[in-house]
This record gives sequence, C-alpha cells and structure tokens, in this order.
Amino acid sequence: MIRIRDAQEEALSEALWGRFQDELTEHLTATFPSRCASLPEPRLAELVASAVVSARAQGMAGDRTIKVYAECALVFGPPPWREPFGEPLADRGSPPEVRHARFVRLANEALEPERGA
Repeated sequence: MIRIRDAQEEALSEALWGRFQDELTEHLTATFPSRCASLPEPRLAELVASAVVSARAQGMAGDRTIKVYAECALVFGPPPWREPFGEPLADRGSPPEVRHARFVRLANEALEPERGA
C-alpha cells in the first residue's frame, strides 16, 4: 500500500488547483475574448485566483460551478452580486448543492448574451 503524507497530499492538491486555474484562464480568454484582452495578464491571473478561492470558500467543488463563478467575476465584477444569480449564494436555508445548482442556472442565463463578446 502506498502512503501519502499530508504535506505531499497538500502539494498535489495545490498543483492540481494551479493547473485548473491555468485551464480556467484559457477558458475565460476563449469565451470572453474582448473582456480578457482589455485586462493585463497579471490582473486576469489575479481575478481567476481570487474567484477560485472565493468559490471554494462558498463550498463549491465542481469545476463547472467554479468556472461559472469565475465567469461572473469577470463579467459582473467581484461578489457579492446584486443580480438574481447572486441570491442563491446568500440563501443559507438550502443545502449547498441546491444553492449551487440554482446559482449555475441563473448565472448561465445572465452570462449567455455576454459569451463570445
């Protein structure tokens, strides 16, 4: 049996999140080319890192949910959001998976006109 130390597991986890952030940056650049072109590279990297940390603090773990969260941060600015898609994130009465699914549905509706621009 292979045994992984806590420090090794943490390093692997951080490496995977770093790779995810790189992929997320590529996704945002392809999906929102003009918005990303207007940001200097360090600012875009900062936005992506901040969005990932904030989404994880919300309890989001799925790539798709975090991706939509980052798209909202790029298009609508940092949270908290006053747009309807921000409401599920503030609703502490529902289970996280219900709040996150509702957030993704409402956010995708709000983001659709912006995609490709």
